[in-house]
Amino acid sequence: MQLVLADMESKGITLDSALLRAQASTLAKQLEHLENSVRDIAENLLMNLNSRDQVAELLYDKLKLQAGKKTTTGKQSTAVGSLEPLRDQHPVVAMILDYRELAKLKSTYLDPLPKLVNSKTGRLHTTFQQTIAATGRLSSINPNLQNIPVRTDVGREIRKAFIAPLGHTLLVADYSQIELRVLAHIADEPALIEAFQRGEDIHARTAARVFGVDMNAVQPDMRRVAKIINFGVLYGMSAHRLTNELSIEYAEAEAFIKNYFAGYPRVRHYIDSTLESCRKTGYVETLLGRRRMIADIK
Repeated sequence: MQLVLADMESKGITLDSALLRAQASTLAKQLEHLENSVRDIAENLLMNLNSRDQVAELLYDKLKLQAGKKTTTGKQSTAVGSLEPLRDQHPVVAMILDYRELAKLKSTYLDPLPKLVNSKTGRLHTTFQQTIAATGRLSSINPNLQNIPVRTDVGREIRKAFIAPLGHTLLVADYSQIELRVLAHIADEPALIEAFQRGEDIHARTAARVFGVDMNAVQPDMRRVAKIINFGVLYGMSAHRLTNELSIEYAEAEAFIKNYFAGYPRVRHYIDSTLESCRKTGYVETLLGRRRMIADIK
């Protein structure tokens, strides 16, 4: 692993700096337009979109929007999670959220990345850290190349700046549902193992079990719910969390989880036995023997 990472760090990756600078210029204009639009709504209020207090004054004092959560200091929160539910109350909320997203992308990626290109190699070189994250995952710094955005249109445009050298091609590969496959193996769950061996759509299979219907009767909405349950239960999602995630009644969320474990009983056993072992030893262990200490396990 060390040799592979050293080779990756040494070789680096080619960056289209001109493309990033052009994108930065475009974003600067969009940010200015959003700023001016919000200031028009704010009228005589002092308006700095980077000031949480001034944004709160505009939303909650001037526009009288329905306040949500408060900060630890007792102020009305303007965090993303607090503003998202307010989108329908006034157009300015979407403007503020868009401004923050674009400003973050510009300051984190578009502006600094071209400056980090090595003048000798003409490439971007990151540093991979093997022993920093408690989970055992690799992390990347100066710059962080493991967190280049992909979910938004602007994020996908930023990714286009990472290019192959002339005469070469970049290949992208991803394991297919690796977490659920590992779960099937480590829990020794026959229903999951058989579904993967048959090449079935595992989320559709889970939907059929959770909703009590035939695989052929599974609708897209059912599959979406099953996908959330598949990954949520794997990482300890409670019925309360599932209620919020799916906007359903608590009893319905409880029934979904109950049906899930009824269909995959070895998964329930694996989770329970892992918790029991961790409470006794104070650690959990991966398939390859890496231990993670968890002192505050309940």
